Amino acid sequence: MAFATALFHDFSEGSTRSEQAPWETRAIAVAEHVLRATGVLASMLVILAETEWERFMQYFAFLDFWISRGMFQLAVAALTQSLAHAEGSSDLAKSVSLYRNIASTSLATCGVFYIMAGVVCIGAMRRARRRRDLERLKVLRDLEDVERQLGNVEKRRLELKCLLDVEGKSNGSRSD
Repeated sequence: MAFATALFHDFSEGSTRSEQAPWETRAIAVAEHVLRATGVLASMLVILAETEWERFMQYFAFLDFWISRGMFQLAVAALTQSLAHAEGSSDLAKSVSLYRNIASTSLATCGVFYIMAGVVCIGAMRRARRRRDLERLKVLRDLEDVERQLGNVEKRRLELKCLLDVEGKSNGSRSD
């Protein structure tokens, strides 16, 4: 990422693509496309991390900790910011550049928030609360299973009692 940032930094300081050799121009274009694809994938990871989808979080467990989530968001913000230069003077290019600047600033702000919250242990408290809620749900499920089993035992007891009553009546009528 430092190499790509250096490429963009050198490019933005006044050298234009027309002054560069053709292979340098192609290398910069390839690097830009690779960084954009990486940025899109990293942004998708940020979105999935915010949904806290259980299956996703199993594979990317480092995003469950707020400090690492904040650092990851800061990295995505830096990646987005490195691609925020306008490549033309059209309104579309300026709008896209503005959008990228806003997105990178927002991600950086969220990243700083996550890091600060992680430092004061809000993430640890949230994980402890989630663990406690999961334990509570497990206990409730176990209780429902026990109640269902008790209901089945009660039904069976009543069936057996009815059978005894029926047999007792039939035995009583035979002895007469």
